[in-house]
Amino acid sequence: MEESRNKSKKQKSAIDLPKAPKEVEGPKVSELKARAEAEQHAVRRMRMCLRDICNRILYNKRFNVFHFPVLEDEVPDYRSIIHKPMDMATVLQRVDSGQYLTRAAFIKDIDLIVSNAKTYNGDDYNGSRIVSRACELRDVVQGMLSQMDPSLVSFCDKIASQGGPLQAVDDEDRAILQAAPVAQLVSGTRISARLRNVQPEVNLSQSYEVLRRQKKSAENEQSMTRDEKSPEDVDLSKPTDAEEAAKEPESNGTTKEANDSPAKEPEVSTSPEPMESDNGKIAAATGDDLLEQLEALKQRFMELTASYGVPQLERLYSKIMKGAIELTSKESNEDHRRLVVRYLWTFVENSNNF
Repeated sequence: MEESRNKSKKQKSAIDLPKAPKEVEGPKVSELKARAEAEQHAVRRMRMCLRDICNRILYNKRFNVFHFPVLEDEVPDYRSIIHKPMDMATVLQRVDSGQYLTRAAFIKDIDLIVSNAKTYNGDDYNGSRIVSRACELRDVVQGMLSQMDPSLVSFCDKIASQGGPLQAVDDEDRAILQAAPVAQLVSGTRISARLRNVQPEVNLSQSYEVLRRQKKSAENEQSMTRDEKSPEDVDLSKPTDAEEAAKEPESNGTTKEANDSPAKEPEVSTSPEPMESDNGKIAAATGDDLLEQLEALKQRFMELTASYGVPQLERLYSKIMKGAIELTSKESNEDHRRLVVRYLWTFVENSNNF
């Protein structure tokens, strides 16, 4: 009897043992890659929309009082009253550095511009015009933001709520994905076309291979478009930065050919018309020589800013943009390309700018 009882107890204890838990399988590598690609694509689209809005405000002379930071030399008491200054050039820098993941974060800094204008000017009669212009700026920005794709806005809000987009890192052909927030650290089509006809939200169920093929085809189309453009089809009337200022097509659709010679001349000169800058630097303004000058400028900027950090690059960028916008806003019969190339050469050879 005792033996039978012991056997029954052993059987019960064997039956009562807990089962080993099943291993929970995480998402596949291909699914994580597709998700990371989709989130990075959405954040990139948001930056493009916000950058386009900033550039349009910067090109509008009605809002030039809000284009750049207030200088202490001009308004000595401004910093003592306004503790968080804000301007459109600073907003554009934050767009480029990826600080705005959502539309709400962007409009928050626009509201700060209006708030600062009201705080500093108060009920002053002359300052009321500045406050009114600041409110107009906010209305214009909100009107452009309302044309954004609602699915893009909601998707970016979701990305921001999880701490930022996924970032994929390849290590020996194995993807190690981790969620990381964007780092905390400025062409023109119609605004309705840029903000309303944005690409649809990427479906997360698509495979990574499909997304890669779409990206490759888009890059091929862009490269074909660049190859079809001739060196003369450039416009410097609206530069966006120091290196891309001479790469936009002319807004009025016309081109200027400085190499054309009169039909009655028996000989055609093979060298382009030279241009001398203020410091004696010779810069050609048309054709392949213009591209060579721009490439030389690019190399010179890279040499001078090799040891620069992000704050120094931001200050240099603002200084270049301010000078270029003031230069192109002046009425002149001279080709804008000549003016900008001369300005860049003068800027890069002045050691006080670096």
